[in-house]
Amino acid sequence: MVFNISYAFFAMPFGKLADRIGRIKSLSIAFAFFSAAFIGFSLVKEIWLAVVLLILYGIATAGTDTIQRIIASEIVPKEKMTGSLGTYQGITGIILLPASVIAGSLWSFFGTKAAFGFSAITSILAIALLYKVKQKE
Repeated sequence: MVFNISYAFFAMPFGKLADRIGRIKSLSIAFAFFSAAFIGFSLVKEIWLAVVLLILYGIATAGTDTIQRIIASEIVPKEKMTGSLGTYQGITGIILLPASVIAGSLWSFFGTKAAFGFSAITSILAIALLYKVKQKE
């Protein structure tokens, strides 16, 4: 519930932030929030901190979902919008399967710190990759 409320509350502000400072910078902020949340989840011991991290995780998800969809809708021709967005969602879903298997395996074999650490590192790598991609703002 905490995650869903923070996601819903911050989706529109993240879209406005992207309009103000640019999509790549905004998406980088969202990925940085993911990384911070994952690092926090690997270390958390108290319930109140877990709640704070769920809020941060909801904010990060609101940012990535919102801004990635904005970028996807801007790079395809209008006449192919529906199919392209469906393809984007399909590819995203397919990519989530191996990511989940990797995270689950790390969790099972090495514990929560390994799983959340892997997720934090991939979030940081995502920020680095964003700046390698040319995007018109």
